[in-house]
Amino acid sequence: MGVPTLKLKLFATTVSGFLMGMAGAPFPYYVTYVEPSSAFDLNYAVNSLAMPMIGGTATWIGPLVGAGLLATAQQWATVTVSSEMNLLIVGVLLVGFVVFAPEGLVGLFRKIRARTTGKAA
Repeated sequence: MGVPTLKLKLFATTVSGFLMGMAGAPFPYYVTYVEPSSAFDLNYAVNSLAMPMIGGTATWIGPLVGAGLLATAQQWATVTVSSEMNLLIVGVLLVGFVVFAPEGLVGLFRKIRARTTGKAA
């Protein structure tokens, strides 16, 4: 079809790597001490996957909604219950959203809005 897929894939990988590098650059200043066990912690890996899945990956606002919801739930759990409950909360929310709302919160909201207004999403 005339689309240079190799060039597009390389460009997408380069832009993604650049953005992730820019996002990770302030991490040592935030933590003040970086070692492999803190930089490659399971919490960071699970949160980076759970936030867009909970909010929805089809739009740009979905990961923001997921990040806000997940960060609020984790802070609430840290203050009220225990800081060790964070991964349990993330896991339960992630499984719940994958089973009951695979499109995330934004997709669920769109589906409910389309059902009530009678319009196709």
